[in-house]
Amino acid sequence: MNLPANIQFIGQLTEPPKLHGITREKDHCPLIERQLQISDLRDCASPPTLDEAGFTLAQGDPLAFGTPLETVAHKNLDQAAALVTQISSATQLIHMNSVIRRSERSPLYMQGGTTLPARFAHSDYGAGDTEILRWLNHIMKTDSRSLDPYQRVAMYNTWRTLTPPPADVPLALCDVRSLGSDDRVAVDFFEQMPEDPDWLFKMSIYRFNECQRWGYFSGMQDDEFILFKGFDSDPNRAALTPHAAFTASNCPASAEPRTSIESRFLALFY
Repeated sequence: MNLPANIQFIGQLTEPPKLHGITREKDHCPLIERQLQISDLRDCASPPTLDEAGFTLAQGDPLAFGTPLETVAHKNLDQAAALVTQISSATQLIHMNSVIRRSERSPLYMQGGTTLPARFAHSDYGAGDTEILRWLNHIMKTDSRSLDPYQRVAMYNTWRTLTPPPADVPLALCDVRSLGSDDRVAVDFFEQMPEDPDWLFKMSIYRFNECQRWGYFSGMQDDEFILFKGFDSDPNRAALTPHAAFTASNCPASAEPRTSIESRFLALFY
């Protein structure tokens, strides 16, 4: 079943695009909203895979709906890390960060350390070896750690819902095989965090293309995760998976507003 959905894409640029964590008045990243069809991949004949489509649905340990948020982060981290290690066969896994989001319908929207769903087509990272080294150097600087020589490095995101289905604001993902060569736009992101105010990295925002194939997973349960790929040093594997939140037009008004948690992991393969 397909759902009509509105997702934002990057529009006409008059200067190099940039985003800021705090001084948003300096941003230049014009967005335009497009309506497209999102396919429900729950029962598709050929389920998407991480290394081909850039994302997949996986089953892990359950985290009961209604678990207090103060205990969610720790439990989710252990479960998500175990799942990523199992699926990727990574030698070493480094947790980058986790973020809890609430949909705009929630009476607790943007409260309690949570943030908003990102409704524009994006990947959290940039492309190429330079960007991979940028992140590795940042990790070594901020954590005062050293890393052994590796054969491959990749970044994985896990996403799960903390509220029962149906979700009013699901996560849509784009099959990377459907992207055009000019769809991705590199954007400078100035994070402006107090502990490292000069930290700058690249992220990716996408132009709309009629050929793009977008999908979501309906009815997500408390033991299900969406795994999707950030970057990957192996050019033969999918990377930079576009994703965005969207409003489900078939969700009843009585549904509990979506709360979700997303975690990011750096995986090293020796």
